[in-house]
Amino acid sequence: MNESIEQIENKLKQLIEEMRPYLQKDGGDVEFAGYDSAVQVVYVKMTGSCTDCPFAIYTLRAGIERYIIKSLPFIHRIERIY
Repeated sequence: MNESIEQIENKLKQLIEEMRPYLQKDGGDVEFAGYDSAVQVVYVKMTGSCTDCPFAIYTLRAGIERYIIKSLPFIHRIERIY
């Protein structure tokens, strides 16, 4: 991994932007909240109808996490912050 943290964060933001329209169709949304390069964990905040949705964890794991890790396989996990 030769990319700088700034380059990785920019790529993460781009990937999240690509996911947003799908969530927005159902009244939800997701925002990049941070990246911990020491443990390769990305933090996101789910907003709109995703805030209280009981299925948000499935959206996070099966949708957002899978999509990001497919593009950036060194990422270990996507975690939700409140």
